[in-house]
Amino acid sequence: SASGVTRITKTDEPMDMPVHPRRVLVLVEGALCAVVGVLILRLGVPLGFLHLYGGSYLAALLLLVGLLLLVLNRNYAKENPPTDVLQYVAAAALGFAAMLGIGGWLNWEAADMWLNGPRWLRFLGLLPMAWIFSFAEEVALGPVGKGASRTARYVTALALRGELWLACLLAYYELASHELIVLLLGAVFAIFSVLQRLVADELRAGSSASATALFDAILAAWLIAAAFPLT
Repeated sequence: SASGVTRITKTDEPMDMPVHPRRVLVLVEGALCAVVGVLILRLGVPLGFLHLYGGSYLAALLLLVGLLLLVLNRNYAKENPPTDVLQYVAAAALGFAAMLGIGGWLNWEAADMWLNGPRWLRFLGLLPMAWIFSFAEEVALGPVGKGASRTARYVTALALRGELWLACLLAYYELASHELIVLLLGAVFAIFSVLQRLVADELRAGSSASATALFDAILAAWLIAAAFPLT
């Protein structure tokens, strides 16, 4: 140029990191984590102090799968820091409202799903573990998009839950886990997952992964505490 200044245009700048792993990779990771989880639990169930027949096993599996998913997606997890306190309050309020409403209706119409004193203690013990799994799930799924992207996210979420059930099936028939009750409640978990994920996706669209995970965890901890027999 006339001024003798050479302009240098950078063309090799790194692209922005995606906000979540690819859907296929999420399913592969979910299957791998579920299988590793049931293999670890073959050595023993560390949450026996919950005294929930079958529920202690399921809670331990959720915890292991959640931790493994977070390790595999730690870079994505860093992109989901803690959020505003008001979002946690709103998510907790929605979670408890749904839990009490559904539990009360089921207790009136179908089955005893209302938490008594001992089950409330189990609920409190389950909540942190359920949150770890739920947060890992939200991190892996990423933000809620629109149209086909949102549908793909929803289907992926249900497939992840299905992989957990299949891992329990594998553990029962191939690893002699003796956790038959988890399999027998498969239809209950399927209906729960279909409805819970619909509400969670609506919440995630306007909230953070960690706040949405709190809503998810409240419902998951309630279901396990209410559905499994006490020992």
